[in-house]
Amino acid sequence: MPDRGLLNISTLDGLPALDDSRADWKLTGVRWCQATFEVDRDAVLSVLPCDVSRPIPCYARLFIAVAEGGPHGAMGVAILSAGSRNEMMPRNVVVQRLVDGPVAAAERAFGGPVQRGKITLERADGGVIATVADETRALATVRLPDLRPIDDAMLRWDPWLGYAQGPEGPEMIELGLKAMPRAPFLSRKSQVEPAPGLPRTDIWNRFRNLNTISACFVEGDLTLQAARLRAAAV
Repeated sequence: MPDRGLLNISTLDGLPALDDSRADWKLTGVRWCQATFEVDRDAVLSVLPCDVSRPIPCYARLFIAVAEGGPHGAMGVAILSAGSRNEMMPRNVVVQRLVDGPVAAAERAFGGPVQRGKITLERADGGVIATVADETRALATVRLPDLRPIDDAMLRWDPWLGYAQGPEGPEMIELGLKAMPRAPFLSRKSQVEPAPGLPRTDIWNRFRNLNTISACFVEGDLTLQAARLRAAAV
């Protein structure tokens, strides 16, 4: 029998309701990176909903993007997620999401909760350094040295699963992205590091990188696809 998640989403509170007029966000002049890495099994099971199962090995993904333009102007977004299987398909369950920009608008379009963050992503010395912070503290740094150009057919963007407040309580939602890469790169020596001083119980520490699986950096345009309802809470 597969290991299923331990999170009953009916216990979630403070979730936003989706806006009925929600629309995709088309972002231009985007630099983004995605790191996939193995993490602790118990940490993953604690954040997966009861109706999804864990992959083997357990892994997390950290997606960080900085855009020059979009429907709300320049902005940044960071999504920490846990890999899962839902209805036989790979999905990333959102664990924490931060927006350096319009938080309330992001919640109406993409569910939540969403935290206000400070996100940076810079190319330097043949590599990339990205940082994620909330309003009070640093959370993580991603380093992608020694970038190597690749064909964009090598890249994969699995949809995310998140949550929103429905008429009868919390509901699961699905959201994703459409990538229009112009310059994709792979890094074989990437590092994902939680910020020093975070409590041991903090999710960024619990999702500490045990082994890097893959990491990429891309320049191009992105469309963040508005959320759609998946299933009622269990």
